[in-house]
Amino acid sequence: MKILIGNSILITMTAIAAMTDIKYRKVYNKQLLLFILAELGVSLMFGGMDDLSLGGFILPALVHYIPFRMRLVSAGDVKLFMVIGFFVGYEFIITCMMYSYLIGGIVAFVVMVVSGEFLSRMRKLKTYFFNCLLSRTLLPYEKCFQPVNECASINFTTIPFAFMIHLAVLGQIILTIHTTY
Repeated sequence: MKILIGNSILITMTAIAAMTDIKYRKVYNKQLLLFILAELGVSLMFGGMDDLSLGGFILPALVHYIPFRMRLVSAGDVKLFMVIGFFVGYEFIITCMMYSYLIGGIVAFVVMVVSGEFLSRMRKLKTYFFNCLLSRTLLPYEKCFQPVNECASINFTTIPFAFMIHLAVLGQIILTIHTTY
């Protein structure tokens, strides 16, 4: 029963995060706090907090430190991974992150090809790596293409990543259920 309720909360949490990320381009801290409280309530209701994972909470922050500094992943997505990891453990969150990035990569590739931006994006990526090498620092990705004295932000096509996280969580829960029974 605890697994069913926990999975339901997890699916609901990631679905709501995906919807707000799609609509507002944000994963709200208030939502994440609400989900933490809901999961803590379930843990306490079913015998304690032995199954909470500090490693699952810290691992996403460590893994995403450099991509976050490069502005390749948002703070909301990192916090969403951390909340998921806290309740499901480091093994689940590692697989979830891999699935999320695989799904996100496929979606990004399709979007770039369909929009006709694939070659220009690859040139920008090459320029980015070249500039990082020259400066010997990790530059924020979007700032790499601005003139040094220009402060205006560039309008990049972005994909709401919380939706990829939601799909990865759904897929992983389905695979877990399928292999269990």
